[in-house]
Amino acid sequence: LNGRKLELAVADSQGRPEIGRDAVTALVNDRQVVAVISAYQSSVTKSATREAERLEVPFIVSMGIADTITERGFRYTFRICPKAQFYGRDQVRFLADLGLQRRQPIRRVALIHENTDYGTSTALAQKAAVRQFGMEVVAEVSYRAADVTDLRPLVRTAVDADPDAILQVAYVRDSILL
Repeated sequence: LNGRKLELAVADSQGRPEIGRDAVTALVNDRQVVAVISAYQSSVTKSATREAERLEVPFIVSMGIADTITERGFRYTFRICPKAQFYGRDQVRFLADLGLQRRQPIRRVALIHENTDYGTSTALAQKAAVRQFGMEVVAEVSYRAADVTDLRPLVRTAVDADPDAILQVAYVRDSILL
């Protein structure tokens, strides 16, 4: 770019996939950006990367972890953060290591997750890892994040299954609870 300085162009998806998609369109067409770095929510990232691909603009995924974001064969989408498969695997690996250290193996696991791309993809990865590490999923509690302000009833459902551990991947009103 012959020493040109980078200029920051900002857009807010408001956590909504359609607004994220439209923001990419506006940034490219109106602001003439040459690349996009974004987005927090996996569902927004999926929509925005689809639009960046259509416009042939590089998109660097900084936070969206859903595996499908980078598994669609897109040429212009790049990931700098771990994908859900790795988050789920490493969370379960931690439980296995914790059980070894305590000399009390963790065999029964409950999962709590939101039903978005983020929560669902992480839960799928957790379930696969639970099997891989010889554990059992004794409860899976899924919920719609927009409808929940109190996780206590969901946690109670998981606790009632008598797990050795609970893995929670949750987004509740601008807060992430792991």
